[in-house]
Amino acid sequence: MAANLEEDAIVGSFNAGQLGFFSGRRVVNLDGLINSYEIVPYLRQRTIPQYIVGEGIEYLSEVEAYIPDHRPEVAEELRLQKIYASDLPLLTTRYVIYRVLGTRGDAGS
Repeated sequence: MAANLEEDAIVGSFNAGQLGFFSGRRVVNLDGLINSYEIVPYLRQRTIPQYIVGEGIEYLSEVEAYIPDHRPEVAEELRLQKIYASDLPLLTTRYVIYRVLGTRGDAGS
């Protein structure tokens, strides 16, 4: 991320962990455990796509299966473009980075 994303890029992740430190980018933790309580209603109501767009989050970084399996509303409501993928053999999945292109209701979707 440090080498390939804009310096002012905002990245969202449900499992941010060390991502913020190593990425050198602003990372918004989307699971509601670290950042302020303002995200909690979005998580409860499963309207996290509106939070992502409203906060100007431009990228999502996650293991590939997490979004469709645990946050299907993100995959259903946002237009996402996979821009990076790498295998994670120990977890038997892939790590991916998506660019957030907007919501499915946006013009041009």
